[in-house]
Amino acid sequence: NITKKFTPTCTENITVEAEGLDKSNINFTWQESSSSVLVTGLQFRSGSLGPREIIFSYDGFTERVIIKLTEGVPSQLQLVSGPEQPLQLINGHGIPTPFVVQLCDNWGNPSPDQRVVVEIRSSPPTIKVSASVMSQPVDAEGKASFIVNSVTGQRGYYQLDFKGSFNRKPIPGPSVSFTVIPDPNKPVRLQVDYVHSAKFLAGHTFPVFAVTVVSDEGSPIMTFNPAKLSMLLWEGASSKPTQPTTELKCNKPMANEKKDSFYFRDKLIPEHVGKYTIQFSLCVDKKEVLLSSQITINVVANLPVKLGPLVQPTTPVVSNSSDISSRILVKDMTLVIKDSFGNPAGQELSGKVVVSIGCPDGESSRCLPLFEDKTSSFQINLEEGRAHISRLVIMENSPGENGSRYNLIFKPKGLNLPTSLLPFELLFHFYNDAENQRRMSELSRKRDELKNSIEKYDAMCSTFCELRKGLTIQLQDIAEKETTLRVEMSKRNLDISHPLPSSDIDKLIRDKTIEAETIERVPRRKFSVTNKFGGPDVLGMVGHLALILDDDAARVISWHLVGDMDCIITRTTEAAQRIYRDTRGVQQVMALDSILVPPGKRPLPHIRNGCALFSPVGNPVYAKDLLIYSGDLQSCDLVFKNFLGFTILMDDLTSATNYRKALVENRINCPTILTREGDRVSARGKFGGAQNKAPPIVKLRVFGAPLPQRYHTLKEQLDLLEKYKSIRLKMEQVEKAHDECILEEISPKRLQERQKVEEMKKEFEEIERQLTSVRLGKRGPENPGEPSGIQTKRPRQKSRDLLPDF
Repeated sequence: NITKKFTPTCTENITVEAEGLDKSNINFTWQESSSSVLVTGLQFRSGSLGPREIIFSYDGFTERVIIKLTEGVPSQLQLVSGPEQPLQLINGHGIPTPFVVQLCDNWGNPSPDQRVVVEIRSSPPTIKVSASVMSQPVDAEGKASFIVNSVTGQRGYYQLDFKGSFNRKPIPGPSVSFTVIPDPNKPVRLQVDYVHSAKFLAGHTFPVFAVTVVSDEGSPIMTFNPAKLSMLLWEGASSKPTQPTTELKCNKPMANEKKDSFYFRDKLIPEHVGKYTIQFSLCVDKKEVLLSSQITINVVANLPVKLGPLVQPTTPVVSNSSDISSRILVKDMTLVIKDSFGNPAGQELSGKVVVSIGCPDGESSRCLPLFEDKTSSFQINLEEGRAHISRLVIMENSPGENGSRYNLIFKPKGLNLPTSLLPFELLFHFYNDAENQRRMSELSRKRDELKNSIEKYDAMCSTFCELRKGLTIQLQDIAEKETTLRVEMSKRNLDISHPLPSSDIDKLIRDKTIEAETIERVPRRKFSVTNKFGGPDVLGMVGHLALILDDDAARVISWHLVGDMDCIITRTTEAAQRIYRDTRGVQQVMALDSILVPPGKRPLPHIRNGCALFSPVGNPVYAKDLLIYSGDLQSCDLVFKNFLGFTILMDDLTSATNYRKALVENRINCPTILTREGDRVSARGKFGGAQNKAPPIVKLRVFGAPLPQRYHTLKEQLDLLEKYKSIRLKMEQVEKAHDECILEEISPKRLQERQKVEEMKKEFEEIERQLTSVRLGKRGPENPGEPSGIQTKRPRQKSRDLLPDF
């Protein structure tokens, strides 16, 4: 029964006790109306959630109350699991281990309130972080998991911040510091070096372009196949390649050139002047192509060699009539100094051009026509490499032989050049009457048109013939390569007695690839520590530099080097110092240029002058001789000579101690001896105890085991099959092109063209006969006439050609 014996002073004698109870805020308030005491401010500092017992005491009386303690208001996020720290990331890589954060109350108790959303942020925002999700609500346990797929940014120190929000109220969370280091294997740009002061002369050769593939850390990368690198060249200064684009491949470096670049040497400059664009490309993989900055060049004319017209005029036909239009040799013709490719050259040259009339080579005339001022020659000005002739005519009633032909000669003079320029000569026909001139002029025009058409056709036929001959030579070369490769394949147990189609080769490649992948998937011993460092100046981590076939030897040698297995070996002290700084001294490093070991090999200590002092049991062998190096053999040998020295491996402890005893008896120093059973006998002779016994292999980080020999055989066979497939595909392509050439040669269209050209040649010969008839009638039959330059009779075909010539 409830009594009302409490008085206001009772509040001073009531106590409250409970596990983890915070008594600092407990208040006892007297309730007059009910003669009771109100207890407020009960809260718990820490402890597990669940039932809690509260004990109230007063004057020997106690009352126990059981309450259920639940989590408080969500007020913080805690990181409950994540990757090992300190965290170091390679630029562009991710973090495979997820970050798991737990929503908690103010006392660290987990809170499952799924109204709280957690997000991941990077600090500072210059670092780009890509995660599976950037924000998400907590799950039923109050947890949120984040997997970072990639981190991209400059070298430096950054933070990942986990923040929560509940009804727009922020909830603080943990921050994870990490270091970003450049990826030494990721190409980021192509650096092109060449002589920038070089002039690009038409038809000459480009200066040597040295292209360096620069990694993220700024070091050169030389692991790419040179065939993946190309030099693109197109006409114009457009930012995008135009058609056609010339693609050139790199050359092998010369003896005096650095080996960290790809070289483009002896590439021909285009023959026509103008703006051109050069860009280098690297095919990184099937999706990514890395391009260099574009180089715009100005191809200028080569050395001046001749004088020629801007536009080639037709063959003039003149007469000595009174009509001036019948006496015009040249009208509005501009002559320019040109290089050997026809580009205007010598814009800085000025002088004179001497114009005269002469006879073609091998012909003579008793009288030559004269110009309208009754002169046989005159001069015109040549300024800035150009000379313009408005009109050039012969005099009325000019001397000359009817039906003869003459050369109009334009010879440059006074140019102050080491070698004289070739003059320009223009053939013209001379007649005594205007009617004959008009008829001969029409015949000359028709003759020039036929000659141009025939020359174009002959050029096309010549190109086609060269293409066919080139394809024939390619087929012969490919057949020789195929035969040589089949011989090499037979040495690798790949017996291909006759050429295979590419489909059969693909099946062979698939079968052997599947077998090799099956071997790769077979579990084998591996060194479990990940190497996060790379680059040309980094050799690798000690545990990754070697493999050991025997499990017992791998166990004891790995244990002997337990403190060195995760050491990073660099080629230079500068690289070692850089890694030390980047990891704030956490990562142990060693530089090759700071190692000094005795050169050469040394026989086992029981052998002197090639003779054994005694016959040891236990199969002694130097421990380093059991290592199979996976990379740079010379550097790895230096590393393990430094770590293992002349440490010996033997079968068991008994043979090891007996071997040491025998050496001492012969007054020979004995190095450290390891045994396949896991024992160690130090160089001082100490053995036994836990510190000299290797633990089980499952508790160690050990050297990996090599793949079986069958795997390496398969890889060699696959490499040969890929080469064989490439050769067969090339042969199929060339055979197809060669067959198309043959079909094209015997096609009705080509036969019609050949017949048409034969008719054109007959017509050309008839015009030639008519043009020379006047000269033959004038000068007699001893002059055979003008050589046409057109081959009217086909030469006999060589037996090595597959098709008839044109």
